[in-house]
Amino acid sequence: MYPVVGEMSQKCKVLGRIHCRICLLVLVVGLALAAGCESGNVELANNGEENSSLTLPNSNSSAQENLSPIPLAELQTRLFAAKTAQDIEHTLATITAQYPHDVTGVVDRYLTGELNGKLDPNIYWTICEQVAVSLANVAVAGDRQSLQYLQNGIDPNFWRTKKLAWGRRGSPPEAVPYALANNFTEQYRKFAFESGDEEKGEAALAYFEILYKKSIEEKKIPRGIIADSIAIGLLRKRTNFAEAKPEIEDIVEVYLSDEYPAQLRCFTMLFKPGDAGKVYLYLKNILSDDGRKSDWPMAIRGMAHLALAGMRDEAFEYLLDFLEQHFGGNLDFKTFAALAEVPTAMAILSYPNYKKGKDYMEDGVVPSNWERKQLKWRYDSLHGETRDLYLAQLFVKNYGLLLPADEHRLPALIERKISQSGNAHQALTQALDAANKKMARGRGKMCIEMALDRKNAFDIWNYPY
Repeated sequence: MYPVVGEMSQKCKVLGRIHCRICLLVLVVGLALAAGCESGNVELANNGEENSSLTLPNSNSSAQENLSPIPLAELQTRLFAAKTAQDIEHTLATITAQYPHDVTGVVDRYLTGELNGKLDPNIYWTICEQVAVSLANVAVAGDRQSLQYLQNGIDPNFWRTKKLAWGRRGSPPEAVPYALANNFTEQYRKFAFESGDEEKGEAALAYFEILYKKSIEEKKIPRGIIADSIAIGLLRKRTNFAEAKPEIEDIVEVYLSDEYPAQLRCFTMLFKPGDAGKVYLYLKNILSDDGRKSDWPMAIRGMAHLALAGMRDEAFEYLLDFLEQHFGGNLDFKTFAALAEVPTAMAILSYPNYKKGKDYMEDGVVPSNWERKQLKWRYDSLHGETRDLYLAQLFVKNYGLLLPADEHRLPALIERKISQSGNAHQALTQALDAANKKMARGRGKMCIEMALDRKNAFDIWNYPY
């Protein structure tokens, strides 16, 4: 029978008092420990150990779960001695998790003082990528030093001044600054454009635009990844850098805007191949809207780039109709400028081996081809023979855009057609010489240079007669 309250034995009473005293002792000790821990945290912060003040993004690294951090000196030694891509990646992740405020210093020492010689390609690319990833992860958590280093690393010149003593096996030393710069660009872009922070996004977009304009001013071709970053930034800007999926309208309007990098002129990277049909219809609507004639030249070129999204035939037929059947009578300047863009678009669309487009381009280099077609449109003094000669010159100038990158002059077939062009021979030979001068620098540069100089790209009188 259990004792009732008040009938507890003396022994139980004594045990109860002992138990209470033990509980009290535990409570006192616990409070003391808690106070000591709190005091210790303040002391650590005052001693400059700021590691605990950053909240890093989620990481799969087991380092974040380790209650006893590995000394930084030991981790640095491990990193500097690492011989496999896996060890490099894991050690950098551990340093990032446990010592976020030291990441910038560790990365700089690693890249500029510890690495040496020609590295295995796998290790080389792991280093270029993971140092940028580590800096970006710490920057996301609010570390300004790592953000500044990440920004600086976007420029290859930053790495050239470091005089790095390492590289990739089989590659020239000059490849390293570009490899690092491209990886830093990609991570900075993710940091800014995927943060959901409009201020960060706007700042990054402005920074990329400054780098792009600087290259143009120095008469250099901007790096493709900078142009890509501007394009992506402009698209994210239309959704205020939120995660919202951009609409087809957003994609096309960004492409047509003056802010879109002239170097790219291609925008298929901004949408999925399955959306190509919607883009095609949107471009057609623009090209049917007289109120948007100033956008027509770029819309025409946009049609050409749809070839990359699997709509080559549809785009070609539209361009052909636009040039031959769409207009009649005397044209206004804006309409004429759009028509003058068709040869460029057809050449881009036909690269590298679209037979229908290539045959059309070959036929187009002589005036007799246009005379047979009996086009119904004219522009000012360009009509009949003068219009046909003008079109032939446009097709000669742009023919090089459909050739392989290693071709440096127009093929003998084009030269032969021109030599047999009768009275047009002299004017077409001048166009041929101008085209070959551009081709001498290679198809890739020819394409980019034509696009970069927007004035010349769309100056319809910039052709020899």
